[in-house]
Amino acid sequence: MKIFFVFLVLVASLTACSEDKSLSVVVPADVKPEIKQVVEQAWPKVLAACPGFNLYASDLSFSGIEDNLSYAPDHIKRIEIKFRVAENSTRIPGSYRAFGHMCYFGISQDGSKLVISKDACASICAGAEVSASGNYKKSL
Repeated sequence: MKIFFVFLVLVASLTACSEDKSLSVVVPADVKPEIKQVVEQAWPKVLAACPGFNLYASDLSFSGIEDNLSYAPDHIKRIEIKFRVAENSTRIPGSYRAFGHMCYFGISQDGSKLVISKDACASICAGAEVSASGNYKKSL
């Protein structure tokens, strides 16, 4: 009986671990080569800068890449990696007020900075509640 109980605990632990997924980005084929290069080089740095991505990956769905490089002033040019937050998350704390949000994780044109405009999305990145008034920035 004891062995059976240990076996059940082990199976439950492995099942819980297998629910975790890695947060990944798939660059669409129609993205300009210079955008693709910045995203592919910066994404591992974004993952390292955002410990919350490991915690909440199962509640985030990749939703595409946008850029404003052709029309925005130089100081705000960004490549936005978009993720949709699940409507009913069991992992993301309710205090983040992030459920259902579209989060834009902005990478500077040179790939050296991460800018997040919504506090809810910054909280997901940080893995802790953030109140940055739309100015959450991290060096990559």
